[in-house]
Amino acid sequence: GGLLSDKLPAQGLITGALLVTSLSWIAVSQVYSEAMRWCQHATLLTGSVTASLAMQGLPMLMLGMITPVFLRMGDGQLRKGLWNGLVLAFGAVGGAGGALAVGLVSLPMLGLARSYLLFAAVLMVCGIPLACARRQWWALALLALLLLLEWGLWPYSAEPHLIQSRYGQIEIRRMGGRPVLLVDGMQQSALFPVAGPWDGLKDGYLLEAALKMKPGVRTALVVGLGAGLGPRVLATHNIESESVEIDPEVVEVAHRFFGFTGPVTVADGR
Repeated sequence: GGLLSDKLPAQGLITGALLVTSLSWIAVSQVYSEAMRWCQHATLLTGSVTASLAMQGLPMLMLGMITPVFLRMGDGQLRKGLWNGLVLAFGAVGGAGGALAVGLVSLPMLGLARSYLLFAAVLMVCGIPLACARRQWWALALLALLLLLEWGLWPYSAEPHLIQSRYGQIEIRRMGGRPVLLVDGMQQSALFPVAGPWDGLKDGYLLEAALKMKPGVRTALVVGLGAGLGPRVLATHNIESESVEIDPEVVEVAHRFFGFTGPVTVADGR
């Protein structure tokens, strides 16, 4: 940033950095989940560093280049020290404020993908007056196209339902056209049609095979409710069941997203 600020116009550099940062955040909003899954196969250190560089490396590099440009703009001013101090203070306050806004507001309300899109839009709006001031119509047209792209991507960037409980992060996704329950990224249960006996076994629910080993069962205790698939399968065999689930959030998810209505006790199954 310092080297470029000695050679190129400041407003053009800032506009270019904002454009590249916005474009990279839009791209990250669409591919971050795949990048995170890929990094899960690495060690904790390698995976975390790789994920950080992949998702934040280019945007942070571009935004970091802006600071020397603003400092360079203070040349010739009578109170250059005050200008430099204001630039650095604004950067520090903006960084802390941005972190708080992301952690406390945008992530809980919008999710990660839409947070990236939102902050990309904010940067693009900031770049519009700079492009107009230098009559950089190509940059203005590109900004307008990116804003239209964001408008088109917004409806498709909704996060899956995420609930943070004391026992882990609960996630509800749609896979293969049916809702699936995941806890800390691991699939726990799914909802598929169970119309009669052995339908669960046909769909890969191997627990139903245990009933072949002990016919004549009439009552059962299900330890760990999940999405409520176990009690549903047992009901097709005329087996009365009661469930025990340690996490009240899982019980709420089973009721709300998977339509479970059977008896369940919130307690430690041990």
